[in-house]
Amino acid sequence: MRERGLAPVIGKMLELLIGLALIASVTAVMLGAIVPAHSETLGEQTAAAALDSLAETVEMAGWAASSTVGNRHITVELPVTIAGRRYRIDAAAGTLRVHHPSAALSVRRHLALPRGCEVHGEAPGGTVEIGVTRTTTTCRIVLEGADAG
Repeated sequence: MRERGLAPVIGKMLELLIGLALIASVTAVMLGAIVPAHSETLGEQTAAAALDSLAETVEMAGWAASSTVGNRHITVELPVTIAGRRYRIDAAAGTLRVHHPSAALSVRRHLALPRGCEVHGEAPGGTVEIGVTRTTTTCRIVLEGADAG
């Protein structure tokens, strides 16, 4: 007679264990494959948007009227991380490039700058300082990371 009293309890415990195993396996699949892939997809869009934002500012600095001479500093705020990881942006040969630990998130953007304008330097994500030195015939733009303190 005692076995009849235990059978429903054991059955319910087995149902609970099967449910927990199902939840654990779905969670493992989500965290192991689906979430990182989605994060990388969103990261690529974030990297492209951050690069476009910086490129637009750099191009505007380079296209300043030739009568605008002198030095000035521009500050641009970019995301500190992309897809949860730190990154760097560098400028060389008229191109901005995002360097990210994930190769899929390393994007490039060519800059449309006037003749005689050169851009170089590198900065981590976050606050980027842009130094502009302009004469009547040349323009030098330097990217630097702002000190976090």
